[in-house]
Amino acid sequence: MNSGKRFENNFKNSIPDNVYCYRFKDGTSAWDGGNARFQAKNICDYLVYYEGHLYFFELKSHKGKSIPLSCITQDDDLEQASSYNIKCGLMIELADINRVFYVDILDYKNYKNSTESKSVPLKWLEDNAIEVGVKKKKVNIELDVLDLLNRILEGL
Repeated sequence: MNSGKRFENNFKNSIPDNVYCYRFKDGTSAWDGGNARFQAKNICDYLVYYEGHLYFFELKSHKGKSIPLSCITQDDDLEQASSYNIKCGLMIELADINRVFYVDILDYKNYKNSTESKSVPLKWLEDNAIEVGVKKKKVNIELDVLDLLNRILEGL
């Protein structure tokens, strides 16, 4: 299993029982080894509902101490959804250093539009994102999703 799929499974498995979580289905581009010309594209990976608030999470896992801007393609759609009082953001796993960050989509867009850099560095994440609690297991990780959701709500 690739690191992105493992991260998605770890996120799903970290959702507490009192939180609704829905994983959008992946597209059909790999169907029967072919290339679908009109690929369906989801706004994000997960829809989460907690304490009367709706969240959209796009999950990205990357090696190294930064994540390329080119990896994040849903930012315009997430920005639009955020205008409807939906909490939209990116969950970024820096797999080599076992750290996970939540970045509000509007903060990400401000960074993207104000930089000439081609990536989001660790230092920017440390200064501008919410670091998500991670408990390392043998192969997988457990994320403190409930703490994250409460910290996002505190920022309202």
